[in-house]
Amino acid sequence: MSMKPLTKNELREYFQVYRDAFPEWEADVPYSLSRTCGPITQVIGFQNLSYGAYRLMCGVEVSGPPDGGSFVLPQMLDVKHRNIERRQHLTKWPKVLRAIEEQIVPDVRMPLEIVEVFQLAEEEAERGANGRYLNGVAALSVYVGQYDRAIEWCNQAEASFSEFEKAIPCPEWMLIQRDFTNRLREAIKNGTGLEFLAITSDQRQS
Repeated sequence: MSMKPLTKNELREYFQVYRDAFPEWEADVPYSLSRTCGPITQVIGFQNLSYGAYRLMCGVEVSGPPDGGSFVLPQMLDVKHRNIERRQHLTKWPKVLRAIEEQIVPDVRMPLEIVEVFQLAEEEAERGANGRYLNGVAALSVYVGQYDRAIEWCNQAEASFSEFEKAIPCPEWMLIQRDFTNRLREAIKNGTGLEFLAITSDQRQS
């Protein structure tokens, strides 16, 4: 096993085969592939590991919530296909590509649909998630017109933050998340949930 990290040239070379396999996806700096449908973006990112290997990280970004609260469905491939060493890349990348196609949700070869992402994110949240994740699910609920569900997820996010606060004082990132939760819930009740998310999305991008 080589203990030297991949060079930029090596990572660029290895990334290229996946880029060629997804010609309709955008290639972003430094090394990630993405496709967007309205307020959601599915991402396949490439992480350069310290011992001469790379790892694929996948998930869906949701526009609107504060940074860190907008990434749902985080996924890695199974152990067999997770960390690819430089000596393995040439023979293993086709198997890694197949694993991406078989394991990642939503399906990377099917159209990206916000309703499907909402349903998958809800299923994951129902198995247990923190307030940061729940803010993303609440935003998705608004985007698909499920306003009662959005308020429920806001309430669960608030409960999660409150439970955390019992153990230690709220860090700055959590105060920002909690403020978003409260303002989104109020906007939904006022019938301006979509408008609120449009404003927070613009603020995040600026």
